Amino acid sequence: MPPTPSVSPPSTLVLLPPARYPPTYTSFKAAFHAPLLTLLRSLSAAHSPSPSNERHILDIALPIPLLSKDRSAPRAALFDVTQKAVASLYKLVAIISARDGLNAEGDEGIDVRVVLVAWPRDGRMADGEEDESGDEVDVLVGVKKLAQCWRWGEVVGVENEEGEQILRSFLRLAQEVSGGARFEVRKVRGGIVQVNAEEARFLQNGYEGVRRHYSVINGGTFDHLHIGHKLLLTMTAFVLDRYGKSSLDAGTRFITIGITGADQLKNKKYAEFLESWSERQKAVHSFLRGIMCFDPPGKQNEEVEERNNPGPNGHVVEVRMTDGVAIRYTEIWDPYGPTITDASITALVLSEETRKGGHAVNEKRKEIGFEPLDIFEVDVLDAEDKDDSNQEEGEQADSVEKQFLQKLSSTELRKARRERGEDKSNV
Repeated sequence: MPPTPSVSPPSTLVLLPPARYPPTYTSFKAAFHAPLLTLLRSLSAAHSPSPSNERHILDIALPIPLLSKDRSAPRAALFDVTQKAVASLYKLVAIISARDGLNAEGDEGIDVRVVLVAWPRDGRMADGEEDESGDEVDVLVGVKKLAQCWRWGEVVGVENEEGEQILRSFLRLAQEVSGGARFEVRKVRGGIVQVNAEEARFLQNGYEGVRRHYSVINGGTFDHLHIGHKLLLTMTAFVLDRYGKSSLDAGTRFITIGITGADQLKNKKYAEFLESWSERQKAVHSFLRGIMCFDPPGKQNEEVEERNNPGPNGHVVEVRMTDGVAIRYTEIWDPYGPTITDASITALVLSEETRKGGHAVNEKRKEIGFEPLDIFEVDVLDAEDKDDSNQEEGEQADSVEKQFLQKLSSTELRKARRERGEDKSNV
């Protein structure tokens, strides 16, 4: 008998066609606006938000053909093209939901998560790709890994040639792995399909000399987790390289997430509505686990240890996963956190808004004799949509901008809670 999918909280998987190249908001809007609008409307209507109820999870599987060309390529070489794809998709979701008044993202709407999928544009998987399984924990997954997971109550495909192709493969692999599906399958209308020959030339120059990273970090408040946080966390996990099968140096790979301590947040606007450190840590881990772990139901794949040592960076929740991945959630008391106490960290992921902080970290590391970190930067999401011929004006544009900000601003989310008259959090 096939396993029953885990549907608590309720969840939907949508399998998009392969991402356009180069990844831009314009190309993503042309390809994905129609199916996402249809899907978000239906889910928003069916799942009204309520602070007391679990949010409906929408996992958006985004196939990026470049990521399937050479799975051994260092992630640093693929960072920029990947972060632009993830940023464009999250921005599209936020703009659709803001413009249509949908309950997606924000503080209590549908919980949208982008899942990166290694899938070739022609649908012809390389030798061994269909056999991908095992214990690896990674933000980049193959279709078979998704098909064996069984955590969704509904799987949605897109009605165009590329969309039908990946859906067929998913369903075939699901049948082979578990003998049949217990999720509902439906389809939504597709968008514009385009192919750009530049994609085939992307990796021709190779990546000799590109540094690999096995201990990476980012930091932030992570209050009321939103799409800006999700982009940052996704790309932090993406930078973490995998050891090759023949590597003699394979060991534990670390993702360190610095989460600002409550004492440092007293002057934040609407501070009475800040989530506690523990709530923020759990929300971040729930998201990371959701985009990295696709094990079959019932499999135990993590061990949790909480440490409370004296001094800076002494409070840590460490989650050790299969395949030698450990995520360290560290309570930080200053702008540097573990970057100046852990010399093994080699990469820092941040946004353009915190670029100066990255430079300050490297200056401090030089002072104490540590090697500087490689810094990777994600886009800052905004509501600008130059390609919209029906661009809103005046009060309507202001309303869309406000709703967009409420989906990627912790301050706006806390303000909304105050305006709703909700109970205050205990920080």
